[in-house]
Amino acid sequence: YMSPEQAAAMEALTREAPIPIRVDERSDVYSLGMVLYTALGGACDGKNRPDASSLSAVNPRVPRELADIIAHCLAPKPSDRYRD
Repeated sequence: YMSPEQAAAMEALTREAPIPIRVDERSDVYSLGMVLYTALGGACDGKNRPDASSLSAVNPRVPRELADIIAHCLAPKPSDRYRD
C-alpha cells in the first residue's frame, strides 16, 4: 500500500535518478487509509487510486463520515492529506 510519492521515489531509485518528491509521515497516512479501505470492503487493483467515497455503497455499515476520513487519507497529493 505504497503512497504515490513513495512509488515515485522507488521508481527514481531504480533509475538512479533524483527522488522527485519528499516522502514524509503523510505517506504513512496514505498507507493507513489503504488498510482501512480494504479492511472495510473496498477493492483495489494496485494500479488505480481507490475511490473511498464509494465505500458506503460497497459496505452500507461504513458511515459516510468514516468514508470521508479515509478519502482524505488517500488524497493523491501529500499536502491534501492529514499531517499526522
